Amino acid sequence: MNRFIRQLKTGELHVGKSAEVLATSGIGSCIVICLWDSDTRIGGMVHAPFASNSDTSFNAFRSPGLSPDTAVPHILNKMGRLGSRRATIVAKLIGAGNMFANMDEGPMFELVQTILRSAEHILDHEGLPVVSSSLGGSLGRSASFDLVSGVVKVTFTDGMVLEI
Repeated sequence: MNRFIRQLKTGELHVGKSAEVLATSGIGSCIVICLWDSDTRIGGMVHAPFASNSDTSFNAFRSPGLSPDTAVPHILNKMGRLGSRRATIVAKLIGAGNMFANMDEGPMFELVQTILRSAEHILDHEGLPVVSSSLGGSLGRSASFDLVSGVVKVTFTDGMVLEI
């Protein structure tokens, strides 16, 4: 089967159907959220660099992919229009890494934790279970999300590969 790979940049989101693979790279302290409906094989991905859209100077309506609080509702709306059902959607989280050496506390560590808490809060608010994750650590990573299987392949900068 031919697969179309859609590469997302930081701050972008996309929703697609089973023939697509959604991918992003350069995941450090950002959070990547993958939402997937196994019944319809419809999914969405966002690579969000901020905890909240109110934390940015960007217009939320032009840039919903900048933060979980605007990205998740946007993805859910698009998935619904393609035929997805909320009851069968699950979430996977990638990122929230500590990319700053020896920073286990302080403002940079708190920034990472704030982004992660924002993602967890909106997913909980929307009633979406987080079924797997690849979070924390000090290595960068990339992720590819196969919308046929729902598998997210996470590749770390040291070459390690993890499927979630």
